[in-house]
Amino acid sequence: MPRCYLLAVSQGSSLDSESNNFTLFGLVERVSLAPGAPLENLVLPFEMHCYWEFAPNEIDVDFEFRIVFTDGDTERATQSYTLRSTKARLRIRLQGMPVLLHGKVVVRTEWRRKGEEKWSRESVFWPLEIERQMVTTTST
Repeated sequence: MPRCYLLAVSQGSSLDSESNNFTLFGLVERVSLAPGAPLENLVLPFEMHCYWEFAPNEIDVDFEFRIVFTDGDTERATQSYTLRSTKARLRIRLQGMPVLLHGKVVVRTEWRRKGEEKWSRESVFWPLEIERQMVTTTST
């Protein structure tokens, strides 16, 4: 079964053309939103990085994965994405992070073989706190 061994949310990244290594900039663990910001259909300008490992019999096999946000009581998932690799490891960078929940949230990945119904959840996670800024007023 495919295994997600790294999941991270960052402000940006750079791929070194000589070494083929990613550098992540500004890892995000806390987000402050304006008090009146609508959460529905809100996508923040962050990147979600998912690093996967495949067994030899999983190479060139069609899987799909999704990102799941959970706050302990509620879970919401993104659309599913294609997960197929020609090598033992695959790095996926998703541009834009939807705000599916707010408060103290855990971000995880789930995968399944294409065409199956049941999702398998990976143990790797990214903690994220999405809060609304409080507006304070002072009087003189």
